[in-house]
Amino acid sequence: MSKTIFALASGAGRCGVSIVRLSGPHCVSVYHRMTKKTTEPPARLLHPVKLYSPNTDHPLDNAMAVLFRAPKSFTGEDVLELHLHGAPIIVSQMYHELAQCDGVRLARPGEFSERAFHTGKLGLQDVEGLADLLAAETDLQRRQALWLLNGGARMRVEEWRQRLIDALAAVEAYIDFSEDE
Repeated sequence: MSKTIFALASGAGRCGVSIVRLSGPHCVSVYHRMTKKTTEPPARLLHPVKLYSPNTDHPLDNAMAVLFRAPKSFTGEDVLELHLHGAPIIVSQMYHELAQCDGVRLARPGEFSERAFHTGKLGLQDVEGLADLLAAETDLQRRQALWLLNGGARMRVEEWRQRLIDALAAVEAYIDFSEDE
């Protein structure tokens, strides 16, 4: 996970705001290159920035940016979100510019969740719950996915595990002390 990945975090198509999310070790350097700022970006504070093409110095957009420092982010890595105007040409140009940055590449589908899994931010059931939630088409599917995502299955399995441990202890106690009764 030495590369920084990026992808659209909001819906695709023409809209008011499009969010491009980056995750990985090069988030701060991308921020400095694209904003021409030399100071550290404030953590967890959405703030206005002017974005520039690192190669041509032409302005790309007036945007908002927010940095989430590791490990306090979804992926457990540094995460930078760029809130752009939602015109497809702006998003397309941002993708082009980000792809030109060293150590930065387009994310594969599900790669942000995969990184969250590898850094211990999400468990396997959490990842499955998130995938189910994103694919939900009915209210029942949504509720089931949220139950899984919020640890419902994990708590149920832990409850069963504790019952089995209690039953095993009772059986062992019966075996050990059955002659005395």
